[in-house]
Amino acid sequence: MEKQFSENHENKYPPDQELLSMLQQRIGDEVDLRSEPATELSESDKTQMLDITRRNYKGNPILPINHSGLENAFKSSDSEFTIVKEGEKIVAFVRFEDRGDKIYFGNFHVISELQGQGIGTLLLESTLDKKAKEKRVVAGVDIDSPITAKYINDFGFIVRTILPDFKRTGVDLFWISREDKVNNKYAGQQKNITDDKILEDSHGKEFHERPKMFIYRFDLKKDKDQFVKFAKEVLLEKEYVISRFFVDPKDGKQVCLFEKIITEQSPV
Repeated sequence: MEKQFSENHENKYPPDQELLSMLQQRIGDEVDLRSEPATELSESDKTQMLDITRRNYKGNPILPINHSGLENAFKSSDSEFTIVKEGEKIVAFVRFEDRGDKIYFGNFHVISELQGQGIGTLLLESTLDKKAKEKRVVAGVDIDSPITAKYINDFGFIVRTILPDFKRTGVDLFWISREDKVNNKYAGQQKNITDDKILEDSHGKEFHERPKMFIYRFDLKKDKDQFVKFAKEVLLEKEYVISRFFVDPKDGKQVCLFEKIITEQSPV
């Protein structure tokens, strides 16, 4: 049997006791939480995380890339994993990789049986907030995935660019970034500016522009290719970011808030 967290990692990677307590309330008293570098993972942990990745990405063309990326991360001393276990079974995990001037937010998974219970939200809120205090956090996320909107609207990320047909998988990715000193200045990141307020300002138009920001509405299923082409040009050439990304409940269209890039020196 593997040694418990407190025996092996008490000083180097102390557990977040508040997070652990909340996870135990959701899952049960047998839950354990630990963070450790990839080089200290057990073979059992590696096997379980690869299996969870395969199951959660079943049928997704990006699975081979994520699978091989995870295998490579196991060999990297720059990768750190935060793992939630129930007994000896991994039920959730998240990976971060130090890349010098930034931190890459890599694999994040909750087993299917526990999805929808807020476990992933608790894990991300705790780990992302801590990492964002250290450095800028970046990640690549599937435009079509429902969790992408949560990263942007709830977890403080903005979209810096788009990677169409990523590595010829047919999957279009947002390249997202969280840099709290800067991101907090964007209107789309302000919690007091609701989706309803943004919809009200758009006046129901497909394309509504105002100084330094504009709103773009589109059908994600029918018009994604057109949006990807348009957004890539706006983000790269016209120096905008996407600061809010949500669905209009009235017509099901995607609403995208673009804002001019803000730097740390920019006025609030």
